[in-house]
Amino acid sequence: MDTIQLTIDGYLDTEPVPGPRDTARFRLILSPTDDTAQETVLHCITGDPRIVHVLLTELRSGDLLRITGLLTLPARATGAVQLYVDELEVL
Repeated sequence: MDTIQLTIDGYLDTEPVPGPRDTARFRLILSPTDDTAQETVLHCITGDPRIVHVLLTELRSGDLLRITGLLTLPARATGAVQLYVDELEVL
């Protein structure tokens, strides 16, 4: 599995949810233009306790975020791309 360090801006698609082992999961919408046909959904997860707390108690669907983390590329074509978030900034 390959990884890429990445910082991106996007907005929360839905409210974050608790994940396994004290993590939080959320989907980020990336929209490079105003054309909704060009939007991309990125599945994200974090285990950083500070970020988990903010995600689960303060943020709501539609909030604009800047996130940094490791984007994992799947080993197989049927695998999922996921961003493991280690920094979060509310914009």
